[in-house]
Amino acid sequence: MFHIVLNSNQLKRLLFVFIAFFSTLLSSNVYAENEVRQYLNYNEDWLFKLDDNVIYKDETINDSGWKKLDVPHDYIFEERVHKAGSQGQSGGYHGGGTAWYRKHFVYNDDWHNKQAWLQFEGVYMNSEV
Repeated sequence: MFHIVLNSNQLKRLLFVFIAFFSTLLSSNVYAENEVRQYLNYNEDWLFKLDDNVIYKDETINDSGWKKLDVPHDYIFEERVHKAGSQGQSGGYHGGGTAWYRKHFVYNDDWHNKQAWLQFEGVYMNSEV
């Protein structure tokens, strides 16, 4: 059995440490509840162009003629299989090349002063965002 003897100053310090610790713990829980992570699905309504042109980088380009699709999407299936496909037998006689995907979305004012991440799954090699 242990006996701890504290004078009034030590007891006050110990009480202060406990109050500070639990206050910090409680305030961090309140903060965490207010900062709930949101997951937004942007897989629908992408625009696609199986072609390459430097003007496609321009945000203001008229992309109304681009194909509308949902991702995930594999552009290799946009072209038909044919013996002259640049991928040859090892690529299933598909073509190759560069394709563009675009997505338009409206900025939400609730995002101001918040951190945001875009996570892409299954993006093919040599991709730029």
